[in-house]
Amino acid sequence: MNTPGWRRRAARQTVFGVILPALVLTGCALFRSPPPATVFADVADRPVRFTQGFDADAERVSVVYRDPADYEAYLAIHGATAEQARAEMVYLVANGRQTALEFAHYDLAGLNMGWRFNARPAVQTSAAVSLLRREPGALRYQRYRHTGGAGERGCVSFVGTWDTVAEDPLHRPGRALFGYYCSAIGQPLDDAAARDVLGSLAITDDTPERTYFGDVLTRDPAALARARGIGPGVPGSAGRADFPLHYSRYYTVGGTGDALY
Repeated sequence: MNTPGWRRRAARQTVFGVILPALVLTGCALFRSPPPATVFADVADRPVRFTQGFDADAERVSVVYRDPADYEAYLAIHGATAEQARAEMVYLVANGRQTALEFAHYDLAGLNMGWRFNARPAVQTSAAVSLLRREPGALRYQRYRHTGGAGERGCVSFVGTWDTVAEDPLHRPGRALFGYYCSAIGQPLDDAAARDVLGSLAITDDTPERTYFGDVLTRDPAALARARGIGPGVPGSAGRADFPLHYSRYYTVGGTGDALY
C-alpha cells in the first residue's frame, strides 16, 4: 500500500527532530573539556627541586593538574617537625596549542599571600624586591620574616617567567614558577643565603605530555585536597585555596589572547 506523501514527510521530520538533538548533545560531550585531572605524582619526576636547604629525610609532595591548556605542579617540602625548613611552589606550563600564560608575575606580594602559610599577620616584609639572574629564567625575590606558628624564621618569596611564546601577539610567557622558602625556626636568612637557596633550584626543561579533548583522565580528590591545604594528614597551614590557577589563555596569530575559563 502506498503511503501518502504527507505522512512520509512527517515521518522524516520526526526522525530528523530526534536524531539532530542527539547528535548535537553527543558532539558537545565529545568536545567539552575533560574533568579536572589532579593526581599525586612521583616525587622523583618533579619538574622543580631544591638541591640544598633541606635534609635528605625531608618529606616531598608532588601534585599535578592537567587539562588541554594547563599543566600545573604543586610541590611542597617540609621536615618531620613544624620547626624545620619548609618550601612550597607552583610550576606552570601553557601546554596546549596556541596557549600562553596570563600571569601577573609583577605581583610578588599578592602571590605570596595566597599561600595559607603566609596569611597575614604571620608575614612581615623586611626587604626590597631583588633580581637573581639564572637559567632558564631570572627570579624576582623578596626576603621577609615569618612570625606565625612556633617562632620566627627567615623566608624568601620568589617568582619567575620564561619561554616567551613567539607567536602570541601579547608576547606572554609559556612557563612560570612561584613559591617561597623558609628556614628553620630561629635561623635567619640574609640576602646571600637567600640567593644560595634560590640558585640551587633545579628546573627541568622537559615538555609535559599534552592532554587532549576527549581524553579519559584520572582524578584523585585527595591530591587536590592536599594541594589546597584541606583534609586529614595535611601539615598545618599548607597549600593554596586557588589551586589549580588556570592561567593559560588561547591566542590567535594576529589577534589577541582570550580567557580560556
